[in-house]
Amino acid sequence: MDKRVIWGGVAGGGVTLIFALGILLIFNRFSLVLVTSTDNMLINLAAILLAPIAGGFLAGIIAVEKPRLAGLIAGLGASLFVFILWLVISGLVMESALSGLVISFVWVFLARIGAGFSSS
Repeated sequence: MDKRVIWGGVAGGGVTLIFALGILLIFNRFSLVLVTSTDNMLINLAAILLAPIAGGFLAGIIAVEKPRLAGLIAGLGASLFVFILWLVISGLVMESALSGLVISFVWVFLARIGAGFSSS
């Protein structure tokens, strides 16, 4: 595996996490209490779904030869981090584990799609 693919995946995963947290904090005026309010649900959902696409796109740009593999690495890295935090915050309950897995799979899928955009 090429070093550019690995570094692209790491950079894309970092951008995914920073982008998601940054957008959430900006739209919620740096107050974590408002993150869970129902008024901001659609804005937060859009931010959460756009973050892996941006990270995967950056990973694909850095890894020119295999952009989808870099997007996969970026999605797996960021989603694994989010999944572990999700379980720590919500507790080790079956429902929270399953919803965390769904979020992880969606992030991996969207990161690969974003990386695919960079190759065209």
